[in-house]
Amino acid sequence: MAEEFTLVGIITSGEMGLDRGMALTDIKSLQEMLDMPDGVTDIVLRTPEDRIQQLTDELIFALSDESVEVMPWSTMFPVMNEWIILHDGFLYLFLVVVLFLVLAGELNTMLLSMLERTREFGIFMAIGTERHEIGLMLVFEALFIGLAGTLLGIILGTGIVLVTHSTGIDLSLLLGSTSRFYVDSLVYPHLNLDHLGTTVGAILIASIIAGLYPAWKASRLQPVEAMRSV
Repeated sequence: MAEEFTLVGIITSGEMGLDRGMALTDIKSLQEMLDMPDGVTDIVLRTPEDRIQQLTDELIFALSDESVEVMPWSTMFPVMNEWIILHDGFLYLFLVVVLFLVLAGELNTMLLSMLERTREFGIFMAIGTERHEIGLMLVFEALFIGLAGTLLGIILGTGIVLVTHSTGIDLSLLLGSTSRFYVDSLVYPHLNLDHLGTTVGAILIASIIAGLYPAWKASRLQPVEAMRSV
């Protein structure tokens, strides 16, 4: 089956194999070519990610008497699904690295703060402050540092995304040969809050952990020796 069309333009997706083997036309012309008046071969539905499986099951049940096949995108494009799984894996790996840096940096800050305030803690103990109260004070200070850093990071990150969302980030100098694999050289960031709760929670937990050792060290101080320190 063949049909003659008039070429009105050439588009480039960035992937040569796709560009060489695909042509776009209006649906009416294609229906006439395939002798399928008002007929279609595929219907694509867009729905939120968390409703895909439910919608798939509902359509399979509703169209059980029809000669149609219902498939979620992950079944139609398994390679892309694997890419997303790999992407999420790298996200969590990056999160582990960030948490390690947060833990190390804040632990160092809290230890230095404890050493500089040894005399202060000795005075607190001398006037009746319990050891566990000294420890809790340092843990809450570590938690406050984590909260302040997280809030500042969210504000700065949101601001950068809002600015670059309209202007885009040009990565043409960094892409190289990967520009052939559906990667646009101009990236437009957008806010994705799916991992925000996990990230914030993990950072706050890391902040609390960073305050535990300095808190334990401070609670073990002897008041007389602590007040003698300079």
